[in-house]
Amino acid sequence: MHEDLFRTCVDRASANLSAATGSEEWPLRERLTAFFFMLLDAIEELDLPDVSAAFNRSASPFGSLFHEQLRQALNQLMDAPDVPALNRMLTSSAPSRFVAAETLVQLLATSLADASPDRQRSAALVDRTLDFVSTLIINPIPSKAVDLVRYAAEAGYVPFYNARR
Repeated sequence: MHEDLFRTCVDRASANLSAATGSEEWPLRERLTAFFFMLLDAIEELDLPDVSAAFNRSASPFGSLFHEQLRQALNQLMDAPDVPALNRMLTSSAPSRFVAAETLVQLLATSLADASPDRQRSAALVDRTLDFVSTLIINPIPSKAVDLVRYAAEAGYVPFYNARR
């Protein structure tokens, strides 16, 4: 019913983030947090009587246009300078984007339903969750593991099966 309205919120948040001076150089955590709160603001500004219920009904289901638009926006969002190339490749996969999008959707639903003053409870959850997600994405262990295996193979320390025997 309101699916197109919610989908335009993703476009609006993406455009606002892109318009922010220097945002392409921000670390992932800052980009992700700014995007989230821009998206939350755009959703709250919709002229709907019960935006939380409408969001849960129209935007939060896995197959919604909102989910699809959010997964697409995450590709650009996660192209941050502190994300190693291998991690960027891993996070651009469909399963990774699905998990990231679902995380944001659940945080949005929680924030929209939060009745605490200034949404303090959900804001604290958002900060902690996005910090955790960002830390996972920028973690250098995958690229270091690939570098180690590559070095070991090139130096001859890793025995590979030779098919020409």
